[in-house]
Amino acid sequence: MYGSLSNKQMLKGVEIYNFRCIRELKLELKPLTILVGPNASGKSSILYAIMWFATKYLTNPSLERFLASDPEKRTLDINNSYEELVFKQDLVKNWLGATLTFRIDEDAREQLEEDFERIEWTALGMEKPPLLTEVSYGFKINGPIKGGERVHNYEVILKLDDFHLSFKMIRKVDEYYWSLQGSLKAEGHGYRSSLVLGDRFYLRALFEEFFRDRGGALPEDQAKTLENIDSALEKILRSFIRSKLEGLFLIRSERGRIDLSSDTTIMRSTGSRGENVLRVLGYIFTHYDRKLKEEMSRNFLEWCEKFGIYGMNAGLAEDGRLRASFEDLGTLLNLAYGSFGHRQFITFLAQLIASPPGSIIMIEEPEMSLHPEAQVMLPHLFAELIRKQNKQIIITTHSTLIPLAISDVVYENGSEESRLSVEDIAIYEVKRGEDGTTTCNPIRLTPEGYPEGGIPSFAKVEADLYSKILRRLS
Repeated sequence: MYGSLSNKQMLKGVEIYNFRCIRELKLELKPLTILVGPNASGKSSILYAIMWFATKYLTNPSLERFLASDPEKRTLDINNSYEELVFKQDLVKNWLGATLTFRIDEDAREQLEEDFERIEWTALGMEKPPLLTEVSYGFKINGPIKGGERVHNYEVILKLDDFHLSFKMIRKVDEYYWSLQGSLKAEGHGYRSSLVLGDRFYLRALFEEFFRDRGGALPEDQAKTLENIDSALEKILRSFIRSKLEGLFLIRSERGRIDLSSDTTIMRSTGSRGENVLRVLGYIFTHYDRKLKEEMSRNFLEWCEKFGIYGMNAGLAEDGRLRASFEDLGTLLNLAYGSFGHRQFITFLAQLIASPPGSIIMIEEPEMSLHPEAQVMLPHLFAELIRKQNKQIIITTHSTLIPLAISDVVYENGSEESRLSVEDIAIYEVKRGEDGTTTCNPIRLTPEGYPEGGIPSFAKVEADLYSKILRRLS
């Protein structure tokens, strides 16, 4: 058996607050996470909440702005305001947000340790620095109406092992109230400029106000320590977390439309609907780095052929436009004329291959329009990329076959390049609870990689059908 890869994965978990049909949800993620369940149960909302966090962090980090950025609008299908995302579309009563937890890899830990070791933690009554094994970062926003004016309340959450901070800004009528909770505690009533996602907490300024309100002054040794903590935390936020979010990709179920041609810009992201898939194919087949191009194109072609797509290629046509083609019956055809099953598969395959090692790829219903023989090969594809390139894959699915085919990459059928441990895989049945909100129930895997007892919602349908067959044929 192969050892677990869970200690290498980047995104360890997510907490979601009041996002669409999700009231509050905490989910542990694995190198391969599979979300199953009925339509409209909230599976996609989990992916969208994760992607919203990343898109807001990278493109619209203000916590006092409730209007979505253009990338947020495109990715999440919202027109303008975050009220389109919040639970019951009510930002007055509900706090909308998410927290992501990342494992800190060894290389990043070595870069961060020096900053944390030179902090005089004892000046703040703390015995030792954090271990730097994992970091959680998140936010919540809330916008009640007071005096006819939208109020921007927000909370920023950071946890670094056993060191944690929560900064909350609340507006009360004509004044602001802020509080800092966790490993460091302070509060004040003056207006403070809004924190920006990925920015420092400005701890020295907070504690200077806290001491001043009580007729004292912040001791200089504590002030220096607070500045050093802020600087070290900022390094985690601006470099480590940002780099992980830049390697996060979402492929939605609307994919599958491929244009006849595109301009010659090449890139590594297909876009959430696959709108840039030709540019990604151009990246795979025409990249200037010969070794990288050969590796990507070889992997891409091997998997295309396993799924019945032959002679794939992409490059410049005589008109200077980027085109992609495949072969059928000895004829070269534009990829735009391929079957829908092939086009939607090529879209997420291109993203899986072109994304950098260590990327996190989320795919809605990869089985769309795929024959059962193709569906059961998907776990092999995912497992190979997870093991060889340390990629993390999260999917939603209605396929009854994918959960069963997981055993092929766990038990003896798994190849050397695509063998996973059961500890590397999480399956959750997502459904609506009694109150109508989304719940997630983990499905235990047997040592052979089979869902123990099956998937309840799938098993019920199968049992009903087999019962009818037996009754009608008896």
